[in-house]
Amino acid sequence: MIGQNCTIGPGTTITNSYIFEGAVIGANCVIERSIIGAGAHVKDGSIVPKGCMLADGVVVGPNAKLEEFERLSMKRNQADVEADEEDDDSDIEEVEASKRCISFSLCE
Repeated sequence: MIGQNCTIGPGTTITNSYIFEGAVIGANCVIERSIIGAGAHVKDGSIVPKGCMLADGVVVGPNAKLEEFERLSMKRNQADVEADEEDDDSDIEEVEASKRCISFSLCE
């Protein structure tokens, strides 16, 4: 399956794979039974063997040789990681603030 607006270079072989919208596959690449995410770029001469998954926007190559079943995703920048941590902390604070003290008396 090849999505819309993809570019595939000459001499490239794609077998039983999913290439999502806007992906760019360079010349003389081999892609076998793998998934290439939207907007990903596989540069010239790269080999993507069976079972690989490239996330949206990932760039590999030129002449990259992935291992079978390898998974690649984009690295998050540190500012995004810190923002997520702050969000997590504020969620915890909200939960703690909304807790009510409830006392139980045990009857014997």
